[in-house]
Amino acid sequence: MNIKAFIEYLRLEKGYSPLTLWSYNRCLTVCKDWLERSAQDKLTTETIFHYRQHLATLPIKKNTQNYYLIILRSYLKFLLKQGIPAVYPEQIELQKQEERKSNFLNWKQMQKLLKSAKDSLRDR
Repeated sequence: MNIKAFIEYLRLEKGYSPLTLWSYNRCLTVCKDWLERSAQDKLTTETIFHYRQHLATLPIKKNTQNYYLIILRSYLKFLLKQGIPAVYPEQIELQKQEERKSNFLNWKQMQKLLKSAKDSLRDR
């Protein structure tokens, strides 16, 4: 895995922030390390399936596991743009997540919020 070239591409062509670049590098390094430990030399649909199983064993939430997979998809898209044969990113499906529940203020909470605003028009 040529992570450095991908990170440089994201920095120069996409203008990603340093923190995002750090995060992408970290996630891809986890994948690379797993590939090396499991004696795999390239990404195939089968190795990606086993990598997903590995992510499921880590103490991380499903949305974090999906984040790792999204970054891997992005890397695969980069490889294909470079003319390097790779697994098609669309073949990597994300895990289903629970829908987020929205919380709303009730009437009393709304009145309290409005009363707490100062007298200026901007704050109201």
